Amino acid sequence: MIEFLILGEAARGVCKTATLDFRSADFGLFRRLVNRVPWEAALKGKGVQEGWTFFKEEVLKAQEQAVPRCRKTSQRERRPAWLNRELWLELRKKRRVCNLWKKGQASQEDYKGVARLCREKIRRAKAELELNLATAVKDNKKYFFKYISSKRRAKENLQPLVDGGGNTVTKDEEKAEVLNAFFASVFNSRANCSLGTQPPESEDRDGDQNGAPIIQGEMVSDLLHHLDMHKSMGPDEIHLRVLKELAEVFKNWKKTSPWKKKQRLINTVSNQ
Repeated sequence: MIEFLILGEAARGVCKTATLDFRSADFGLFRRLVNRVPWEAALKGKGVQEGWTFFKEEVLKAQEQAVPRCRKTSQRERRPAWLNRELWLELRKKRRVCNLWKKGQASQEDYKGVARLCREKIRRAKAELELNLATAVKDNKKYFFKYISSKRRAKENLQPLVDGGGNTVTKDEEKAEVLNAFFASVFNSRANCSLGTQPPESEDRDGDQNGAPIIQGEMVSDLLHHLDMHKSMGPDEIHLRVLKELAEVFKNWKKTSPWKKKQRLINTVSNQ
C-alpha cells in the first residue's frame, strides 16, 4: 500500500500593476526637461488638438524620466496603518522574549515589561494616526474613509433593486442587469435627442464656444495650484501631482519672458 502526503498552501496573488512612485520622484529634473522643449517653435501653426497632442507627449516623456514606477504590493495592504518600522521591531523583540520565557531562559517579569511597553507604543501610535487622519481629512479624504472602512467587520451589500417591470431583484446577477439597463437607457435617451430640438440655452452656449476663448494666465495658474493631487489621473495618463509642478513652470515663464509669447501654450493646456 502506497500513501502520498502532499503539503501545499494557497498561492498568493502577485500584483503586476505598476504605479507612479512619487517618493523617488525628481521634480527638479521634470521642470528642466519641460523647459528644454522649444514650445514657441513647436506650437507655431498648430491647432488646438495638434498642440495638445504634442504637449501631452512631451509631458509624458518628462514624467517617465523624472517619476519612476513601482509595482503595487498587496502585502502592505494587510499591514495595519499604524504599524511602522519602530513598532515592528518592538513586536519582534516581544516575540523573541516570549520564546525565551517559554524555554526558561527569561523570567515572566521580563516578558510582562516588554509586553507593557509594546501596548503603550501601539496605543500611542493609533491615537496619533487617528489625529492625523482627522486633521488632514479636508486635504485628503481617501485615507480617512479607507481607515473607516477597514474598521467595519461586515461588508455592506447592495440593497434589493426594482427593475423596469416593478419586480424586486435580490441576486447579484439580476442587480447587475438592472443597473446596466438603467445606464444604457440614460445614454440612449441622450443619443436620441436631435440637434434641432436643442433648447435655446444650449444653442447659445454652442454659439459662444465658436468664438475665441478668453483665457487669463493667472486663472490657469490658480487652477493648477489648487488641484487635488490625491485624485486619480484621467485617460491622458498625466498625474495631477505632475500638473501641479507645471504651475511653477508657467510662473517662471511669466517672470522671465514676455507673457504673450507663452500664451499659445497656456491656451493649449486650458482648452483640454
